[in-house]
Amino acid sequence: AKLPLGKLANLLDEKLYQQEWFVTGQVDPSFFHENFEHYHQDDSQWMTMLTGHSGEEPLKLMPSSSLESYVEHVQTMFDPNESRAQVICTEVAQEEDADQKITCTWRLSGRTNLLWGLDLKPILVQTDFFIHESTGLIEKQVDRYSIPHWDIFLSAMFPTLTTWGIMSPPADAVAERTVVDTTRQHPVNPVEAWMARA
Repeated sequence: AKLPLGKLANLLDEKLYQQEWFVTGQVDPSFFHENFEHYHQDDSQWMTMLTGHSGEEPLKLMPSSSLESYVEHVQTMFDPNESRAQVICTEVAQEEDADQKITCTWRLSGRTNLLWGLDLKPILVQTDFFIHESTGLIEKQVDRYSIPHWDIFLSAMFPTLTTWGIMSPPADAVAERTVVDTTRQHPVNPVEAWMARA
């Protein structure tokens, strides 16, 4: 059944925090429309010049035309054992023209599988989920990085550029959430019951 946007945002936030599917590819297919598409957006001046993009529409990098190709892209791009996608918040977008859009803000860090395995400096990412109006499912996902792609690449290739302050600094650390285990409704023994009341 179609969920209200606010409830959908809360469910996405919980799933993304637990599974970190932006770097693991462990998506929950029940959230996605059959015509799902994904791409990275980079509107930086240098990337526009490099690609010869007209700038009339967002520059689409590394597009995926299905959920399967998106998962393959993620699993090819990131080392799931070394990478993190730490969710900061997932909220219904508040812009006037943001009908049916949910935005997740998260911190990317870890290692890419590209070349010999490049370490990534931590960066912030905003992922926009565009929701299909009649089904309430995600029909488009757009990732917007806090720094240009060329900065990400050069910083991974030559980490000293970041150390020397030539490239942008790494994103601040994100505090881990306190997750309450609700699977155990009753303490196992009286000692646990006493400790729970203390």
